[in-house]
Amino acid sequence: MNKEDKKVWLAYLAVCFFWGSTYLAIRIGVQSFPPLLFAGIRFVISGSLMLLFLKLRGAALATEKQDIINMSIVGLLMLLGGNGLVVYAEQWVNSGIASLIIATSPLFMAVIEYFILKSIKMDLKFVAGLIMGFGGVCYLMLGDSANAVVDAKGLLLLMLASLFWAAGSIHSKKIKFRGHIFANIGVQMLAGGIGLMLAALLRGELAVAEFSFSSAIYCRSGVLQKQEPMPT
Repeated sequence: MNKEDKKVWLAYLAVCFFWGSTYLAIRIGVQSFPPLLFAGIRFVISGSLMLLFLKLRGAALATEKQDIINMSIVGLLMLLGGNGLVVYAEQWVNSGIASLIIATSPLFMAVIEYFILKSIKMDLKFVAGLIMGFGGVCYLMLGDSANAVVDAKGLLLLMLASLFWAAGSIHSKKIKFRGHIFANIGVQMLAGGIGLMLAALLRGELAVAEFSFSSAIYCRSGVLQKQEPMPT
């Protein structure tokens, strides 16, 4: 195995670990903290730190107004609409089901691009890949359903989240960003985080939030006693 192959495998393993653990971390966090505020703080901090780091490193940041608007739209679709609904839904749906439902995003992307935008062509291999991928998700869900009750409201929110993820992904493909790629991601996270914070304020989450070290890293026992426990 050469150096490039090792990098590919390391990148793949990193995606598997961080992607999978994200939903468990969300499930823990929403047990003790208002969901949208929880997600908003996360992305505002991460986006700000990323942009600050790149600024200190002298990386090229986005300066054109249209670029910032386009990146913000992607951030709002994927983080406010997509991640925000996932975080909100995980108050009732366990992390395993959530991660599986979000895996249907490619199916939504194909539907939007083929039937609405008419920007792609579907051949036999394309359709077979979609069927296999979606079938695999269904198989995993059926296997998990024996040990978990899927909340209908949570399921609907997760499907909407997948749709928002798909729309954000398609929009990011249609536009060309200038500047450092991580700077673009930083703007997306910051925009999505601000959108989530505003949504949290509109829901009155700030008034009921309990800021503490324990709530930032794990769920408070007092809050857990008020909610029906759900497996993760």
